[in-house]
Amino acid sequence: MVDDSFTYNLIVTFESAEAQEGYQNEAAHLAFIEECNDLWKKVIVYDATGIPPLRGE
Repeated sequence: MVDDSFTYNLIVTFESAEAQEGYQNEAAHLAFIEECNDLWKKVIVYDATGIPPLRGE
């Protein structure tokens, strides 16, 4: 099923769960939320893992 209920997306990758947690508490990220939160009605976060390369690649 394709979720087409949104207009914009942002894809961010992190080296680890700890790095992602650091991003959540980063001053620039918190300032962005504070300054721009009137621009969205809801935020949906999808967690995903990468697909490992095929053998031989």
